[in-house]
Amino acid sequence: MNMRAVKYIKRTMLFLLIVVTGIASLTSAPVDTSFDVTTTIAGSNLMKVSTTQFTGTNKTTFNNLTSFSGLQVTASGSQTFDAWISVLSNNRGGYILKMNATAMKSSEQGQADAYINYTVSANSKSVTTTGAAGSSGEQTLVNQGAMTSPTSSSYKISLSVDQTSYDNAVSGTYTGTVMFELVTN
Repeated sequence: MNMRAVKYIKRTMLFLLIVVTGIASLTSAPVDTSFDVTTTIAGSNLMKVSTTQFTGTNKTTFNNLTSFSGLQVTASGSQTFDAWISVLSNNRGGYILKMNATAMKSSEQGQADAYINYTVSANSKSVTTTGAAGSSGEQTLVNQGAMTSPTSSSYKISLSVDQTSYDNAVSGTYTGTVMFELVTN
């Protein structure tokens, strides 16, 4: 074989290699490109004793509720006041709202503690205080199961002071506490 033929074969082979490579790149699978869109929604479990009922799921509206500052008792029996226990939660597993109370207690140095009992109610559940012994027991007001969107609840609170313990109370300043607990599932 002469040199000319060898050069011709090399050129032809190079040309064929370029053509095959070009065809291969044109017929190969398309290149996909993409990107992810992500976010994180923080848990929001809000609870407040307020002067008005809450409806809806807007956090700003919830946060702007006026807090109930306390109840000044001046007589036994049903008390007249406006207070609601309100919850706003986006916890996927839901939540449990519990209520308990301690009797109104007066303490004086060197003297026995004195108590005035009462019954507090919300969402058709009640807790009755029993002096130094505590109360009739914690009550579950709401047991909200799994949620697919933010959920709220708001229940009117009522309170009735025991006439016997009030009428038989010794002098002093008495303070009791109504407690609410929000537990996420």
